[in-house]
Amino acid sequence: MPFILPTIFASIIYLSIFVIALINVINPRFMWKVFESWKATSKPSNAYFFWRRIGGLIALILITLVMLGPTIMHMINN
Repeated sequence: MPFILPTIFASIIYLSIFVIALINVINPRFMWKVFESWKATSKPSNAYFFWRRIGGLIALILITLVMLGPTIMHMINN
């Protein structure tokens, strides 16, 4: 029972990172507009958005592995 609150908190953080990474893969221009357009003097190049999409894909894969890690380890051990 005492571990429910940290588990819920970790799940919320994992889900937030997952959603941000997914949006970054699907629409990196929107994420740039939301998070970084306020400090830009001009719109970045297409290469910037390509690498932002790649970074989102890597984050998506990593956070999925972190979320499914305990389940995968349990399946391997049994």
